[in-house]
Amino acid sequence: MSNVLLIASWMTPLLLAPFMLMRHRRWLPIVAAIPAMLTVLLVPTDQTFSLSWLLLGSHFGIDEIAKWLLFASAIAWCMASLYAMGVKTSLSFYIFFLMAMSGNFLLILANDMVTFYLGFALMGLSASGLIASNFAQKNKKVVSLYLKWTIAGEVVLFSAIVLLAGHSGNLKFEAINLQDIDDYILILIVLGFGIKIALPGLHLWLPSTYASLPIAGAAVFSGPMINAGLLGLIRFLSPGDSPQLVIGQILIVMGGVGVIYGVVFGLVQSRAVFALAYSSISKMGVLASVLGVAMIYPVHAQMLILALVLYAVHHLLIKSALFLAIGLLEQGIARIWLITGSLLLCMALAGFPFTSGALAKSELVQAMSDDMPLFVTGLSIAAIFSLLLIGRIFYLFLAIKPEASVHNRAGIIAWTILVAIIICSPIFIMQQGSLLSGLLPLLSTTAFIFLISYYKPKFITRWVGSVPPGDMLYPVSFIIKNMVYAMSSVLALYVLRLKKFSNSNYEKILNYSINSLSNLASHSLSWRSAGIVWLVIAVLVFMVLMIGVNVI
Repeated sequence: MSNVLLIASWMTPLLLAPFMLMRHRRWLPIVAAIPAMLTVLLVPTDQTFSLSWLLLGSHFGIDEIAKWLLFASAIAWCMASLYAMGVKTSLSFYIFFLMAMSGNFLLILANDMVTFYLGFALMGLSASGLIASNFAQKNKKVVSLYLKWTIAGEVVLFSAIVLLAGHSGNLKFEAINLQDIDDYILILIVLGFGIKIALPGLHLWLPSTYASLPIAGAAVFSGPMINAGLLGLIRFLSPGDSPQLVIGQILIVMGGVGVIYGVVFGLVQSRAVFALAYSSISKMGVLASVLGVAMIYPVHAQMLILALVLYAVHHLLIKSALFLAIGLLEQGIARIWLITGSLLLCMALAGFPFTSGALAKSELVQAMSDDMPLFVTGLSIAAIFSLLLIGRIFYLFLAIKPEASVHNRAGIIAWTILVAIIICSPIFIMQQGSLLSGLLPLLSTTAFIFLISYYKPKFITRWVGSVPPGDMLYPVSFIIKNMVYAMSSVLALYVLRLKKFSNSNYEKILNYSINSLSNLASHSLSWRSAGIVWLVIAVLVFMVLMIGVNVI
């Protein structure tokens, strides 16, 4: 029975996808998430199962980390499916939704690198179909941008897996020994998963993607999908017996920059969806930093990772609920109920006492020993910065105006269930003293936010809307275009000097080279070219899998 559930958890969404042509198809995504919930409830911890004939030998299992993430992810997928029942949703959305769900569950239950990669790639590529399902003209550019980053991340990750397999001679996670692995392989892993969790510099795709997704898609993208990158870092970089200083310091620095970066650029956003995107960058920065601390202090790694996973589950559920709230507020129903619930969600995200956020942060602080006072202080500072952004997010929630009057009862039910789960989660925790410890800084920072929101000083409000979503995407594009222009000019002058063309020919060469290189720079991965690139990668992966036993 346990082995059947381990397979059914990720196979059920795939098997139900062809049945989306049925009349009552909207119930199928909810049904697809049920085996994953049953797996958490019925399959014993540390249960494993292997299929030697699949790929290079697929291994599945559920440990304590997988149980937390699988249960929270299944709830988020189920509630997003329930929300989608109350709105007009295309057939393509449901098909890609089920495929992404299958990939997400597969990577959570995977016990080897190839199976994890299969689920990771299935989830990532299916998400592009969720973006495109809106049929908006502007979404083509967003899909292209998303595919560029996704394919780049998966190519880097695949390269790291090949190097790891060739180094250790085994594809299971337990065979990874960080002491014997070169730092450049670890850096490839950080880059591959860093794109998914939107570390600074690797985040340019995130804000526009959040805004272009349907609300149900954004709810799972901001929750289960982004946390898949964190799980990948945990699986591939599981701390051993000795400190890993280089990669630990990289994660701490990039995570710390991400915390401040997400807050600063999130504060100047004028839409709630963009502010939530930068909030995800900030929260993922916190989690990356904690993982870096675990790699530097392997003695405390087990407690730190469990606390990190609890924090990730807390973030997963709240972000999913907040995105559902945005969709419901835009539909113009039950506004007072939604605003009240959103306030409670923002308080939990900020870590107010007796909330899931306070529970998650107290677990992180307790996991850090007396040897880490600097990191505890940094966590407190990050919480204060985060509170500023969360205050801005709630203000933007209040500014949401209804775009249509839709009676989405299913959406209200889904959102209410999520809020109830989040609010009730810390009730059974007895260590209330630790939950009260952060009350004073929270109240003082909240008062500061209230004063800023009430008086709206010009030296602050003039910056609102000054930074477009994607921030560095625009200056980087400007720099690239000017570099292309300069390269084209040099090339044309060189050709002119060699061939002694006339001025008219020089202008033709210059214009042609500029247009060609500009098109290459701005449309390097269209739908067709991105598909061709992925097909080539898929063929290479298949060939490696077929001859992998002999090669490795």
